[in-house]
Amino acid sequence: MVAVLPGAGITGVLVRVSGSQGGRAGASGTADLATGRPAAPDAPFRVGRVTKAFTATVVLQLAVEHRLHLGGTVQHYLPGVLPSDLPPVTFVELLDHTSGLPGGSADDGESDPARFVAERSAIPRRRRSWPRWRESR
Repeated sequence: MVAVLPGAGITGVLVRVSGSQGGRAGASGTADLATGRPAAPDAPFRVGRVTKAFTATVVLQLAVEHRLHLGGTVQHYLPGVLPSDLPPVTFVELLDHTSGLPGGSADDGESDPARFVAERSAIPRRRRSWPRWRESR
């Protein structure tokens, strides 16, 4: 299926496409280097950076439904998700990537939420400020 894997740290590739007419799935490469087990088309996998768009869509839908205020904080709506000693993080800051929260990596602990939050909390926040823009007609 894939002639060349895209990077040294990538050992396999999974592809799934589906729609109203059905779908297709395929796999190439190795799932487990220790055993040599091949990648399986039905294996779970991370969606990657595309999840940001889905998350933003849901947040905006909740705001339209008045179930969430974009100026509200993560700490208010999701208590305990972020450490209590962090300054407030608003949904606007999350959506425009100015919250100062550090990003992830290939081994970002997604399977262990406590580890994920603990590692991110140890990194100092650096808020970015953007210049104010005026509407141009």
